[in-house]
Amino acid sequence: MAASSSTMQIDKGKGIAIEPLEEEVLLLDATELEAIDPLHYLLTRVLGSKHLGYRALTNVMRGLWSPSKGMEITQLESTLFLLQFNSKRDLSMVLKAEPWCFDKQLILLKQVFGTEHFHNVALQHCPFWLQIYDVAMTFLTESQIKLSANWNGVFSGFYERGPLGWGKYIRVSVILDVTKPLKRAI
Repeated sequence: MAASSSTMQIDKGKGIAIEPLEEEVLLLDATELEAIDPLHYLLTRVLGSKHLGYRALTNVMRGLWSPSKGMEITQLESTLFLLQFNSKRDLSMVLKAEPWCFDKQLILLKQVFGTEHFHNVALQHCPFWLQIYDVAMTFLTESQIKLSANWNGVFSGFYERGPLGWGKYIRVSVILDVTKPLKRAI
């Protein structure tokens, strides 16, 4: 864009012409952008030190998940991938069946929206099923079990209960921070 001499400033130290910033700013409504975006995104990081075979990883993901309406995989960094699902149902199925692994390496998944930048998304949490053994009868209440589950992470749900309420162990879903060590006992 050409500018008149009255709007251009010269940096005398460098001899470079600098135009002042435009006063008008374009504001985009994120909710409108998300509403028109038909794709559903998952940001994926593979934890581990092994070298990843991109083609093998994508073939395994497509084979396991079998997305009904298709899926595109873009490698952003050596262990970071952006998955684009064409169906919200396919994306939900993948998230519901977490955790996933590839070649004995944990795969972290985080749903992102088209307005987010992948560098700003923290990929450090993953749901796991924990089994809690040897729980005394006085502690077999939902509130006590949730408290026990929160010792390692953030409680997110119970597994189906047996006919008597609880079995040999209690199975709970917990969101774990993979950057912190797992506690062995409560």
